[in-house]
Amino acid sequence: MRGVVHPLVDVARPFVNQGLAALKDKGLALAKDYGTQALQTLAEAPIPVFKTGGRIKGRKGKGKLALVHGGEYVLPVGIAPTVAQKKAVAKRKARARKI
Repeated sequence: MRGVVHPLVDVARPFVNQGLAALKDKGLALAKDYGTQALQTLAEAPIPVFKTGGRIKGRKGKGKLALVHGGEYVLPVGIAPTVAQKKAVAKRKARARKI
């Protein structure tokens, strides 16, 4: 049996390699296409940044991308910020606009 397997492997190897190469090419094309779509999406609707705080716009409960920074806190839907927190955010936004 060993003598039969080796010639079969030699016959099958080019077909397998050709199939793998085609899969690689297809995968690279898909990755490029998805990457292009992702960049286009970011250009049309960039990820919001909340360095100075603020409310996330959009439908309540719908997932959204956002860039947050270390040390920041995020409040879940249904938990309202306190008056002091709203004032602090407003103050930071006003200060950021002056710079």
